[in-house]
Amino acid sequence: MRTIRWLRSGMIRVGVVSVTLFSAPSALSREAVPEEVQEVAAKEAAQEATPQEATGHEGPGAPEAGHQGTTQLHVLVFVGATPAADVSVTLEHGAVSVAHGAMVAARTNENGSAELVSATEGVREAASRVARVGLTVPRALVPEAPGTGALRLDLGQIRLVAGQTAELVATLRLDGTVESLLVEGAEASEAREARQEAPDEPSEAIGTLVGVVRALEAKAPVAGAKVYVRGAPVEAVTDEQGRFRVELPEGTWDLSVIHTDYSTESRSEVVVDAARTREIEIELAPSSVALDDFVVTAPHIEGSVAAYMDERRESASLTDAITSEDISRTPAGDAAGAAQRVVGVTIVDGRFVYVRGLGERYTNALVNGSTLPSPEPDRATVPLDLFPTQTIRSIDIAKTFTPDMPADFAGGSVRIETITVPERLLFNFSLKAGWNSQATFRHRLSYDGGSTDWLGIDDGHRALPDEVPRDYALAPGQRTPEGDRIGRGDIDGLGPAFDNPMNTTRAFTPPHHGGTVMLGNGWDLGRGARLGAVGALTYGRKYTVRDELIREFIPTGEGGSDALSVSIDARRRLGRESVRWGSFGIIGLELGEHHAINLLAMRSQLADDTTSVFRGYLANNDGTVGNSRLDFTSRTLDFAQLRGVHAFPELHDAELDWRLSLAKASMSQPDMRDAVYFRGAQSDTFAFLGGATSGRHFYADMDENAQAVFVDWTQPILRGELPTKLKVGGAVNTRERIFGARRFSFRTARGADDGVFTCGPEFDSARCPGDLFVREHLGGSPLELLEDTNLKSDAYSAETGIYAGYLMGDSQLTERWRLIGGARLESTRIFLAPYDQFARREIDGDRAELESVDVLPSLSVVYALSESLELRGAVSRTLARPQLRELASFTFQDYYGGALVAGDPNLRITKVVNADLRADYFPSPQEVVSISAFAKDFTDPLEPVLEPSSSLNFLRYRNARGAFLIGVEIEARKSLEFIDEALEDFSLMGNLTLTTSRIRLDQTGADATGVGFLTNTERAMVNQAPYVVNIALDYSGPSETNVRLLYNTTGKRIVRVGTAGLDDYYLQPQHQVDLTVSREVGGGVQIGFSAENILNTQYLVTQGRERRQDRATHSYRNGVVLSLSAGYSY
Repeated sequence: MRTIRWLRSGMIRVGVVSVTLFSAPSALSREAVPEEVQEVAAKEAAQEATPQEATGHEGPGAPEAGHQGTTQLHVLVFVGATPAADVSVTLEHGAVSVAHGAMVAARTNENGSAELVSATEGVREAASRVARVGLTVPRALVPEAPGTGALRLDLGQIRLVAGQTAELVATLRLDGTVESLLVEGAEASEAREARQEAPDEPSEAIGTLVGVVRALEAKAPVAGAKVYVRGAPVEAVTDEQGRFRVELPEGTWDLSVIHTDYSTESRSEVVVDAARTREIEIELAPSSVALDDFVVTAPHIEGSVAAYMDERRESASLTDAITSEDISRTPAGDAAGAAQRVVGVTIVDGRFVYVRGLGERYTNALVNGSTLPSPEPDRATVPLDLFPTQTIRSIDIAKTFTPDMPADFAGGSVRIETITVPERLLFNFSLKAGWNSQATFRHRLSYDGGSTDWLGIDDGHRALPDEVPRDYALAPGQRTPEGDRIGRGDIDGLGPAFDNPMNTTRAFTPPHHGGTVMLGNGWDLGRGARLGAVGALTYGRKYTVRDELIREFIPTGEGGSDALSVSIDARRRLGRESVRWGSFGIIGLELGEHHAINLLAMRSQLADDTTSVFRGYLANNDGTVGNSRLDFTSRTLDFAQLRGVHAFPELHDAELDWRLSLAKASMSQPDMRDAVYFRGAQSDTFAFLGGATSGRHFYADMDENAQAVFVDWTQPILRGELPTKLKVGGAVNTRERIFGARRFSFRTARGADDGVFTCGPEFDSARCPGDLFVREHLGGSPLELLEDTNLKSDAYSAETGIYAGYLMGDSQLTERWRLIGGARLESTRIFLAPYDQFARREIDGDRAELESVDVLPSLSVVYALSESLELRGAVSRTLARPQLRELASFTFQDYYGGALVAGDPNLRITKVVNADLRADYFPSPQEVVSISAFAKDFTDPLEPVLEPSSSLNFLRYRNARGAFLIGVEIEARKSLEFIDEALEDFSLMGNLTLTTSRIRLDQTGADATGVGFLTNTERAMVNQAPYVVNIALDYSGPSETNVRLLYNTTGKRIVRVGTAGLDDYYLQPQHQVDLTVSREVGGGVQIGFSAENILNTQYLVTQGRERRQDRATHSYRNGVVLSLSAGYSY
């Protein structure tokens, strides 16, 4: 880790080139010689000296035998944000030199840059010495300074190390006082000696470092950039292709890259290995943008923490993010686990993002600026476990709306940026294996599946039998397309086709395992054109074993909501095999500095193969139920995007960004099987329980196609120190969805022998269904087949069209004030209708039609109190649309006896007014301390409500009248070096979100006694967490070892609304602790270890706020996961 000492607070950003002025050591004392003489002598010496004299290796002024080498000092001087030219810089050495008081002088060029080089003379023990730095500033540069004539400043002493390079950046105010002073290299010398093998005595093993320098925006090669290696007397200049090559002793080095037209960039801890050639990439930001901002004192590496801090300061909205650097230090294998570390983020079900305690309906997701359909029929938001971390460059969450963003969010907009085209040959291969304390090397529930289950794809084993007609339902009396009536015998003849096994088995559970391979390269095509491509394949397979408690309560009618009796008291054993694989490819073409086109294609395939056995007491039936379920669900997302980014210097650097995307999301649930057995209170044996949910074969499919076009034009109006730009654009986003389900079940045939339906005093999920559901029993006796498909609700078609246009301005009003504002117009049309899946047409029934035109304004203000402290404020209006599943009448039951989930076609769009205020303090480029306050007012928020009935409960979605939410976020990312220099390799990152909300409700009905339908009319919003905490302790050691300890918890939140006297359902806090360790072992090989869910905290939902086990409605533990990984990168 590089050591940086801030002598005075404040930062500026520099974009300079060093026109190097070398000066031979002089025996003149600064006190004895007039300033004018010193400057003339220095200038003449610089002009007359040969390169050998300048570096002190040969000629006059060369060091005597025994010298330790040369010392270089790069000096950059600014007045405010302007480079200070013609400033005289003097470097006076102390008594360690044979020529006491020796002084070196130089003068800054038009970029405020000067370079001083002096030889260390004397005894070999003089490895370092103290030098005093002075400036003489022309009066014209500091007009408000007191006195007359040139201003002389003493910047104090620094320690220089022989054979090394130091950098000094001084920023002055107009009154001549020093605003900030940054010293690099010199102050870091002691730390370097501790971690680097004596640069002044290099190792005999020599390695080669090659790299390419490119422009940050245009990605074009930068020629003529100087590359300095701190601590080594070598440098390089990039060629026409932006490439450079240096040979260095084996070890760890820091680099700086300087060019006249770009900001200075640094790269720390670059490991040079004699066994192989090390390749790096460095991007430079244009100095015209950078000069107005801050000093780059840490590397702006794409995906690094420092780069994120840079982007956060420049962003028009309030953003929080996790970079690829942070992602690599989490045990997560997908974007969902990685995003959990962002401020105010909670991950639900391991897949869906909740921001600021709000549900996923208030979050949207974009990939490279394009929207995606969801492969989940019950959700509108894309599950983030679709995206493997290896393909992600960064995850950015915008918490305030600006007009150039889709407006369907209130909590946050999750913006995923994928990896970009490589500059060179890239190869990455990794393997990972993990152990789960509850599953690995144990037996789990399973069943006989298909031959391609390991790919997350059914091989047809579970498909609807070919004999079953696709163009009409199997109902007695139903007519076929030919006009024939279907008889009972016709249906019975198809029964044996449904002979997939219904019984469970036990399977050995191997370790979790997975791997990734990535290959890419870039090619120069000549004339500034460049082509690049990268492809990746990922695969992962993990296993879950859980023992769950499931309970439901009913009020007794006495003693209020605390007087409850149990209506369901059950255990559910679960075994699950989860497969995730993906393919990713991108081809990029750069046409000079100003035009780039990328084609991205990806596929994500996920599958969960779940076997569960539910056994417990049902008060309604006064007996015990046994229910086995075999369920294979696969989800696929195909996505293709063509994107172009173009810059037009002739139009004042205008930019055009366009995106075309096609996507298809699919869900398949082939042949979910249920077998239900019941033992009454007066019986001593379990018997098959016939019904629509027993002996069931359920088939469901969903296909959704999406097309999107986004166009953004950015036009600078004013440039210079106070730039103003306008941004205008539009978007068209259309989707079409078809969902269909068919339900079949076997019932007890009349006259059948009761003996075949019983299976003993205990429910054995392997024996009971296995003995009954054999082919010879399925032809009409003792079991007869029925189709239970509801023609009006089990299939629907839907279309969504969102058409948008916007105008947005971004103006730097003064040096401190920045204003961003504008409005977005969004036209929404959502249409959903029942669908005849046999005739393939829409039919009459419960239809949903939503049409709305919304003007969505946004205004943001940024006020820079200083170079390192910013205030941001924002107000905006956004919305949240009902999800298609919530508008459909389709019903489904999670487990036997559970509530039926149903939609409502009369739902309305939620409107949200947002207000945010944030203060950001940046102690250094890799550190931040931030505090935010926010408030949101909701009109027509959507809430899940449990509606009890005499037979079955229904869980429906309803619009409440309104809701109000306020909260505070606190974030800090800080190196621990301020405690003690021994802790320079440690840093602490933490964030806290505190939120409270109140929902405004109308009672939706009353029972016969007049008691209100909803138990609590004053409560928090559903899924709104009162607090979210993330803490991470990092160690980045000099031996390429990285360690991160992570902690996450979320406060108790309502997950379901209580009705009819029942209290609300609360998910209690869970405390998750994770540990990751990684180490570079040389030769491009990295090994890693991670421990996830170390505390194995209980997942617990209770009836009521209190954490009471006797009020638990759902609880389980996931187990501790320990993983080992190994990888190779080239």
